[in-house]
Amino acid sequence: MVLPIYFVSILLVAKMKIIHQHLNWSFLALYLVGSGVEQIS
Repeated sequence: MVLPIYFVSILLVAKMKIIHQHLNWSFLALYLVGSGVEQIS
């Protein structure tokens, strides 16, 4: 199944907007997980 290029780009733009809204929380979560792994190991 081949998706049209414009449909794929619309999905990517929408996904990037959603990611941008939660970017700060994602970085915070990654930072906490990373520091936790460093403490464990």
